[in-house]
Amino acid sequence: MNWWILILIILAVLALFMILLLCTRLYISISYIHEKDKDLLTIQLQFWRFIRIHRQMSIDDVKEQPASFQKWNQDEKGNGEQSNVFHRFQKLKNQLEFIRQAFPIAKEFIQKIRITEFYWSTHIGIEKDAAITGVISGLLWSIKGSLTGLMYQNMNVLTQPQINIQPNFQRDLINTHLQCMLSFRIGQAMYAILQIARYQNQSEQTKE
Repeated sequence: MNWWILILIILAVLALFMILLLCTRLYISISYIHEKDKDLLTIQLQFWRFIRIHRQMSIDDVKEQPASFQKWNQDEKGNGEQSNVFHRFQKLKNQLEFIRQAFPIAKEFIQKIRITEFYWSTHIGIEKDAAITGVISGLLWSIKGSLTGLMYQNMNVLTQPQINIQPNFQRDLINTHLQCMLSFRIGQAMYAILQIARYQNQSEQTKE
């Protein structure tokens, strides 16, 4: 009898832990800095206040292809150019179709994401060409404004985004700093992932 009570207590504790985990809000801090041809990406995950996962990486490291990928790419070149191009096109077409049909599921989750910090500053300059510098600055204002509008439409924005563009007419320059803090409940993310995985399985079964 005592063993049954112990098992029930353990199951109850596990159930409470799972409920707590699913209701926990995960905070993600993203920082991207581009300066002097160097790109630095920093990501920090935090939940339950005292648990933090921090990762900092250079974009140049991400761009490097693994040896296995390089070998696969070389093998593909020897398998016939036309067949390879058709295969890639068909694969891309299927991926785009899947994204289009699964977007409503992802959108439902995206609308639950909270934005609590958004800072984006850019310094841009073309030496001895004020006209082009002005045109590029105006284009960047348009792009940033459009992205901010999409963010307001599809996410729960709880802060005033800080957007800044500073043209420099004295020298060639392009520096940017993006800082963003977002959060969502782990259960919401898991539910969206399961829904997308379920939809993908149904799509594959339909094709078969």
